[in-house]
Amino acid sequence: MAEIYVFKITIIGKGGHGSDPKLSNNPITPSVKIYLRYLDLLKRLKFKHKINSTLPFFNAGSASNVVPDKAFLQGTFRSLEKGVGEVFKEEFENIVKEEC
Repeated sequence: MAEIYVFKITIIGKGGHGSDPKLSNNPITPSVKIYLRYLDLLKRLKFKHKINSTLPFFNAGSASNVVPDKAFLQGTFRSLEKGVGEVFKEEFENIVKEEC
């Protein structure tokens, strides 16, 4: 059986109105950077290991003229090789910390 990790990430920024975005801290920017670096991490791990991972849930904001105060990412990681999940977990946590 595969080992599985479920990850849930909440990025907290500072919401604001789209008419003056400099007063806000948009959580979407670090979320997108996390996602792109997540894809690079998977490429590196897939080169050496049998893994499967998805990050299919990304939610931020609800209006076209409002900067959201939070962004949510959620996904899973699976591996048939013992210990690979810990490598993923450690490296992915580092990515999140660096981008936030």
